[in-house]
Amino acid sequence: MKQEIYETQIKEKAILIGVESRKSRSGLFTIHDSLNELAQLAGTLNIEVVGKLAQRLEHPCPDTYVGPGKLVEISALVEELAPSMLLFDDELTSLQLRNLEKELGKGLFIIDRTSLILNIFAEHAHSKEGKLQVELAKIEYQLPRLRRVWDHLAQQTGGRSAGIAGAGVRGTGEKMIEMDKRLIRDRIVRLKRRIKEIQGQRNEQYKKRLKNKVPLVAIVGYTNAGKSTLLHALSRADILVDDKLFATLEPATRRVRLASGFDVLFTDTVGFINKLPHSLVEAFKATLEGVQQADLLLHVADASHPMIDGQVSAVHRVLEEIGVHHKPQIMVWNKIDRIAEHNGEGLNGKNEAAISAKTGGGLERLLGMIEKFFKDRFVEVVLDLPYSAGDLLNIIYLQGKVLEKKPMDTGYLLKALVPPALIGQLAPYRREES
Repeated sequence: MKQEIYETQIKEKAILIGVESRKSRSGLFTIHDSLNELAQLAGTLNIEVVGKLAQRLEHPCPDTYVGPGKLVEISALVEELAPSMLLFDDELTSLQLRNLEKELGKGLFIIDRTSLILNIFAEHAHSKEGKLQVELAKIEYQLPRLRRVWDHLAQQTGGRSAGIAGAGVRGTGEKMIEMDKRLIRDRIVRLKRRIKEIQGQRNEQYKKRLKNKVPLVAIVGYTNAGKSTLLHALSRADILVDDKLFATLEPATRRVRLASGFDVLFTDTVGFINKLPHSLVEAFKATLEGVQQADLLLHVADASHPMIDGQVSAVHRVLEEIGVHHKPQIMVWNKIDRIAEHNGEGLNGKNEAAISAKTGGGLERLLGMIEKFFKDRFVEVVLDLPYSAGDLLNIIYLQGKVLEKKPMDTGYLLKALVPPALIGQLAPYRREES
């Protein structure tokens, strides 16, 4: 009982506020969809949503995000519901933040969508690289908003000498802002340098993979679509699986042996989301290198989700932004166990697979599609390979698949599937007949 009281006491309460602009009306997400998703994001940080407000405008008000009438309505709702914070569904400018705090402050936290996502990322980042990337994104977000901090300090100066002290703080504030900006810019340079070093280490790993020609499949999709669950189901690896937005941020890569004996690497990626801040896309490009290096993308979507069209569209936008939308893809409709019909046969089209990563339904067909994709990119050859060409035999094992191997007097009679890049090296030993 004490625990329940304690949790109730520390739990933040929020009112969600969004603007349905002309631009957002042309998209696949309605303002209500977007606010529902914002509520899910808030829940990830144990924030209780106690109210929602939306306004329809041509575009958000440049001074206060919402119009004057809506500010009055928000104030009334704050009086009624007594939240500890207001969550805004878009990224707020420094001017909007400052004016909203003046109009609605009253000790409330004013948080925008970008700041909320950054805090979720900060809580869920565990690796050294993940923490560095989150810190970089956070301070790049904070840099243009430094004046807010010093304005607060000026406002808090009270008493008989408030006017003089306030002026002094403002003068000091200007200097402190410049000092802070220099310190932050220096920190940004150091963070980028360190991230680049880690990125270089990962590039070496990818070069090794390219040398060995192990096929790579990247699992991409909207946050909470079931990417980690799918990787776990394919590899039986100990991977965090949680029904929350952004439950996992760091990529996990696992080797899986297909039925024909081919080894394939599967890598998970950070989940995408509608209105994903550009700074986060930039900061996590290193995490998304697995997508850029991949031979094949598995685009996982939650087939049971009411906003599935908008989610698929949001993923396509990010894939285009990072320059990988041209890569071969298999559309994976996950969570068919939640669909009323309990099948998903209509989703098994060309380059599509209906599955339940949770129950294992449809995984065999998906693996068959992946296997066919890679087999179609290999060439079957018959070789008279001398014993002295053991290095070539090792390369064939690494890069292809040995189907038959028969010892002969001077070497092996070999039937194998090999990548086209190897054909030139193998030409002197190739038999035309099967």
